Amino acid sequence: MSLLITSNTADTSNYGALSGGINRPYSFQNHLSSTIKIPKNSEIAVQSVKLNREGNISTNRLNNQFYIYFGQELTGEINIEDTTNHPALTWLRGDTQGNDVVGNYNTDEFADAVQDSMRRALYYPQLQVSSVNSSSAQVSVQRNGSNLDFEGYNISLYSASSGDNACRLPADWISVNENDFVGNRFTKTESGGSVRITHSASDGVRSEAIGTNYPLSLLNGSCIFEVDFNSFGWEVGVVRSLRTTREDPTRLYADDNLAYPSYFFGGGAEPFFDWSAKAKFDATDSKIKLRLYHAVWNNARQQLEKREFVYGTPLDITTEKIDNVIFKPVGEQMHISVVNQSGTTTSLATGTTGAKATDMKPISLVTSCLFPKISQIEKDKFVKLIEYQGVDITNWKYGSEDSTKSFEDQNRQTNQDFWATQVNLNKVYLCKNIESRYMFDYDDGQAYTQKGLAGAGNWVGATDGYLPVYLFTESQKYTPSRYAGISGLLGFKNNGVVTGSTTFGANRRRIVISPEVPKFLSTNSMFVRINDLAIKSFNLSKGSISKILYHMPRFDNTGNEVGGLFFEPAERVYLDINNADDLYINNMQIEIVNSDETLATNLTGKTIVIFHIRQKKD
Repeated sequence: MSLLITSNTADTSNYGALSGGINRPYSFQNHLSSTIKIPKNSEIAVQSVKLNREGNISTNRLNNQFYIYFGQELTGEINIEDTTNHPALTWLRGDTQGNDVVGNYNTDEFADAVQDSMRRALYYPQLQVSSVNSSSAQVSVQRNGSNLDFEGYNISLYSASSGDNACRLPADWISVNENDFVGNRFTKTESGGSVRITHSASDGVRSEAIGTNYPLSLLNGSCIFEVDFNSFGWEVGVVRSLRTTREDPTRLYADDNLAYPSYFFGGGAEPFFDWSAKAKFDATDSKIKLRLYHAVWNNARQQLEKREFVYGTPLDITTEKIDNVIFKPVGEQMHISVVNQSGTTTSLATGTTGAKATDMKPISLVTSCLFPKISQIEKDKFVKLIEYQGVDITNWKYGSEDSTKSFEDQNRQTNQDFWATQVNLNKVYLCKNIESRYMFDYDDGQAYTQKGLAGAGNWVGATDGYLPVYLFTESQKYTPSRYAGISGLLGFKNNGVVTGSTTFGANRRRIVISPEVPKFLSTNSMFVRINDLAIKSFNLSKGSISKILYHMPRFDNTGNEVGGLFFEPAERVYLDINNADDLYINNMQIEIVNSDETLATNLTGKTIVIFHIRQKKD
């Protein structure tokens, strides 16, 4: 009789165990320095098993929903209506999970699914995975010093900063004039580090062109147009995602306008911009004047309207020889300035005064993804985009929809642009809820102080700056947060409305750690499988021959189902090794599997399996 003691290899650097390669706690291979002989006609059984199992968690429609709010923290008398944001909904679902809202995860798989889900609720470009922010939301398992015991989760959120800005001129431009039945009325040429948009039609219909590759950085990102100071046919600015066609026209709802918001007064009579500068002929003195406009709320109409922003005496474009118009988002503030032919810069709007008479409307969650737009009406006239500091978001899809995926696929919605996502889902009422607040109503005398940037160029960390609030349970203050119910699964059972304990610093990160250890359960049995010996069993649930040798029930010998477990059968069950002659071996591969024979990946640390070999009794 012989005992074979097998285990995955210890890692003396952290007193834990290796968890990769051939030394995983659920799949490991032991090599012998010399061969051992198994006498002919032998049989094998499991003597005992010692392992460390982390529990699994099952999710369904009742506990898989949560929200992320990114904005000014609601403290004291500050309510959601006093901000330009509201919570963004997300469901617990890994990117590779498909459409099934029911999930079963081990601790690491659960962390990955939460991370994927969080990233789908981060609509501000600086928070998304991009060429300058590879981290975005990060969720990892928190374990003890020996790297064995599960203690909860670390949740980190990384932000880009203004120091990451770089010029990225959009190569792709689309027409968004709903009255343009002929097709694109403009031509695009790229040369000398600029993009030139030329109006090519002569029928009096405006061209409206939007560059679609990159949303503008809201952290001091520059959008600079070079204009013709002898022309009065142009209007330039920045705007939310607009379209004139949809991937699936049958799903075009009554309020689902694409070229402008459905609640915009005037429809397509004039080009829609969120912020714009326009060369307008003034009949009173026959001069071409520079006028500024923004789309603000008209409470009497319950609609957005295009309203002129009076920055002072309108500039005479020709006399001043204005060459460049600059749009620069600084947090919630939209800074607009012009540069003349002599290089002199004149600021027209900053958003820093705290008064509506001198500030244009603030940037909001609705307009968190902005794009350059050029509208023209004079044939052969052109405007150049000479500087554009966009964010190169990974796998960016303009319109927040991946047309390569079926309409039934949950991953068709990329959740990169809040406005576009709500249009796609017929939920523009959420955007209207934000844009109807007092800070967007320029007939309402209530003042609003627009949020700028913290000293390090981040839109976070300042006293009145932005920060993430995780709504793992419903909140009466952060609304909507209906049916949020994931708090217990993440270790925030007693405090499901969570803000970070540390602020964004030099690494632009904000961290929260589970204050409690989430209770995970084990609902599955496990099995020991040996691949190197000619044993044979039958797994009827799989309908196939198997090499499973031993069954470990849900509870171990002491009644535990997760953590450190020990199994020792009261009576060993032997399987024939089927060796008619002596068998010599110098390695063994051991696997711990589920009933479907997939690896039991919820094991951590060190696994020890002891086998008993004996010759068969007559």
